[in-house]
Parts: sequence; C-alpha cells; structure tokens
Amino acid sequence: MKKLFTLAFAFIATLAGTVSAQETAEPTSPADDPNTLFYANFDTEPAAYYETYTSKFTSGSNTDIIKKGATATVDCGGMIFHGQGSNGRIVAMSASNILTSSTAADDGASARCIQMISGSKTLYVQFPAVEGPANVTLYIGNAGGKTGTFYLTDENGDLDNPLAKFEFTDAAKTMHKFTYEYPYKGSVNFRLYNNGVQINVNDVIITKGEGEGEDKPEYRDETAPELTYSWPSASPYAPVAGNIVLIYNEPVVASAKAVLNDVEYDIEVNGNTATIAYSGLENGHTYVAQIPALTDEAGNATSPMTMNINTVDSDVLYYTDYNYFPYSYWDKFHVYPNDGADNGDLLAKSSTNKTAEFGDITYSVGSTAGRVVAMGKSNLINDTDEESMDATQRCAQFSGGGNDLYAQLPEVQGPAKITLWVGNTTTSTSIIKLTNGDNAEELATFEAPEKKMYKFTYTFTPSEKVAFRLYNNGTQFNLHDILLTKVDDSSTGIESVEAAPTEAPAVYYNLQGQRVDNPSAGLYIRVSGNDVRKVVVK
Repeated sequence: MKKLFTLAFAFIATLAGTVSAQETAEPTSPADDPNTLFYANFDTEPAAYYETYTSKFTSGSNTDIIKKGATATVDCGGMIFHGQGSNGRIVAMSASNILTSSTAADDGASARCIQMISGSKTLYVQFPAVEGPANVTLYIGNAGGKTGTFYLTDENGDLDNPLAKFEFTDAAKTMHKFTYEYPYKGSVNFRLYNNGVQINVNDVIITKGEGEGEDKPEYRDETAPELTYSWPSASPYAPVAGNIVLIYNEPVVASAKAVLNDVEYDIEVNGNTATIAYSGLENGHTYVAQIPALTDEAGNATSPMTMNINTVDSDVLYYTDYNYFPYSYWDKFHVYPNDGADNGDLLAKSSTNKTAEFGDITYSVGSTAGRVVAMGKSNLINDTDEESMDATQRCAQFSGGGNDLYAQLPEVQGPAKITLWVGNTTTSTSIIKLTNGDNAEELATFEAPEKKMYKFTYTFTPSEKVAFRLYNNGTQFNLHDILLTKVDDSSTGIESVEAAPTEAPAVYYNLQGQRVDNPSAGLYIRVSGNDVRKVVVK
C-alpha cells in the first residue's frame, strides 16, 4: 500500500514546492535542533500553550480552544486558532492521543494533540511567521476514521491554490506523517485547514530549508466574495422592521446604500457580515430589496442582487420553522448545513433538571433524562397527505424526558389558534400533550401513530392570555413548524383572504428564496401581487 505522503507528493509536484517522505531520523527533541524555526507538541511546547491549557488539565478535562459553532479567533503561543460557524470546533486534548502509526515511517508523534472537528473550509490553525525556505512536518491522526483531504496554505488562505493537499486514503484511525518543502524566501505563516475532516494534530515541526530560496510569485486575489448565509428567507414571516443579514466567506466592504421600498438604507459591515436595518414596512406585503455590489479587501466585487422580503401577516402571533424564523434561532443555528449531518443541542443528550431558551421558546426537562436536538438537515417524511406537505424541512427532535420534558411558547392573547407540523420517524406512537403553561390546564392531546407527517390544530377560545406548552410524554417526534395566529371572536371558521388583482402574475420561489420559473411537484412560496402563501405544486 502506498504511503499517504507519497500520494500527496504526486499531487503537489505540480504546485509550488514538493511533498516527500522523510526517511532520516529526527532529533530527540525538535525544540533542541538549531534548525527548528517553530515547534508545537501541544503539551510542553509552545510554552504559552502549556501555561494556558496543559498546566490546567485535570483528569479527562479536554478544553475548547474554539467552541463548537463559534465565530472566534484565539491567539496562543504565536498560533492563531480560528473558527467561523459551520459547527467547527478545536479542542485541546488532555489525554494521550497517539494513534497507531499507519506505517513505520509514520512513527514519532508526541502524546498530546489538538483535535479539529467539522468546520467546513473555515476552521484553521495558523503558525507563527518564519523565514523561508522552510520544511514543514506534521504528525496528524485520523481521529474520525474516515477518508478525507485537508490543506496547508500560507497566510492568504487560498484553498483553491493551497501549498499542499494531504489525504487520508482509508478510514482507519491511524497516525500519519506528512511533510512539505516550501521553496520561497521571505516571511510566511503556514496555515492548516482541516476541511471538515476530524483530525488530531500531534506535532508541528517547521525547520530551515536548503539554500537562499526562490522569489515568491506575487499573490493576487481575483475571487469575489461568496454569499454563504442570508436572512430572511422568502417565506412570508419577515418582520415589518428588522435586519437583512448577509454573511460572506471573507471580509467585505460596502461603498453604496441598499434600497428597500424606495428608501435608502446604510449597509453596516462587520468583517464577513453585512447588515441592513430596515423599518416602515406593512404586514402581508412583498417588497424587493436592491443590494449593491460589495467588495473584498482586494477590490473584487460581488454582483448586485435583489432579495424578496415577504412580511408577516398581521394575524400571526408567533412562528418558527426551526430554520429561519425567528431571527434569534437562525442567528444561533444557521451554521448547521441543510444537507449535512451536523446537529445542535437545545437540551443536550441525557439532560436533567435543566432549562434553556432559544427562539423565544423555553425548553425544560426534569429528573428523567431527555434531549431536544436542533436538526441540521431535512427530516421531512415523504407523505401523500396534502395538508401535511407544507411543513418545512428542518425541525427540533424531542426524545426521553418522561412526563417532564416540554417546550413552552411565548405568552399570547387569546383567542388564538396553534398549528403544529409533526413528523413521527419511529415505529411507535408519538404523543404531544398540549397544556396552558400559565395554569397547567390540559388543553388537548395529539397522537401520531404512524411513521409519517401530521398537522395538528387547536383553538384556545377564551379572551385571556395563554402560554402554550408542549409535552412529549417520553416519546420521540420531530417538530417542524409552530404557528400561532389570532382568532376573531366572531369568526365563522372560514378565513377571509383579500385576493390579489386577477391580472397579478404568480411567481414561485423555493424555500431557500430562489425563483423557480417552472416549478415541479413540491412545496413553494407563491407571490401574486400582495398575496403570499405556501402552496403545494402537484
């Protein structure tokens, strides 16, 4: 079997520098080698790392350097640890984590390490500046036990043109030694991206290279910023006063104003995030925001764009789709990709006697262990029931907790109607008990006996305040959408809808806000004049 660093050499030979196997014996300690420019064993070296993390470890006490999903930068021992959402995490591991060497040539790793988890292409550790030419040796363990590719770049972080690509070609949890020769003279900061692969970094050894080195080619950033996340979606629940939020893959600069409803708005930029604070819109209308080109620090410009803002109807008291709405939920959990397996906890696994609040909903569990998970990908169940098909794809999953696990919605003024879209992904009956959290009055019980989607409704008729509380009764189910609406005392049970002018053309958008000219079967947002609604296209 070919060694992994031999595979890497075959690829990098066409790039700047070379990747090759190191067959000569290493000094007893790289720290004692006069040719060493930088050394980290994530134990005693660097000294600042030892003082910050190693010296404070207790038995089994790993420490987060970058917390899961955080957007943060930490400087320690000359190293810069950076995360930007996408469920990324960097952990200082307290115990020995020397995996079995893939081959004899991969021997020599130190005992401790840092572990890099998820993070897509935004999680990295950057090492202190050194003078090139230089040689880089990395001892990296396949902590996730999966195949994958990760990158070494300079301080520019150009993942399209990395200095080196390293690869795990099999799914074994083994240790690998990778090397790279940097041929250029001048200062350089090497940067390691895990590219979403779970890796242990046990040792980083940077030593002097041979000769004076070559002149480094001029780096040119010619790529425009890419929009990675945006808020709100095209669903008709945007507030009449709020923020348009645009998050890019690199820092941006705004030099013009946005226009919404014929009003100009400043664009406030903070690093990768552009925010447009707006106000003065009306309920139940569609508006088009005109957003000018933004540039990166090199002057590369995005294309101007438009964005539909579909404001919430005046009868809506509360709505969550466990994705975009409300904004506070999206702000916390948008980093979990729609097509990924990563999830986030609202109440962590085996939680007891704990209460937490997300998106204006209070989640609580008693003495029996339970869990509520913010699911990061679609969990819709294929269903032929039309009334259930308008559920959105993300959800919160409830499980365990006995009779004490619940979610309580914000208090609203009755009479009010609650609508729930629920998915039962198990072979057992899921049960939801609906009560009034203000006085513990039992209001209704919903049962989902089959593996399918369900839509439940209940109308609270008294003209008094109510805080709907949902108990899972120890069963497991996925809660996709919650909608609270006002109920008119004189309602006949038939909702009145002001029709858009007959000549107003219908435009369809998918749930990500992208216009669809010829929609196939599925769920869409239909906009016809000022009439905005979810529809099922068959």
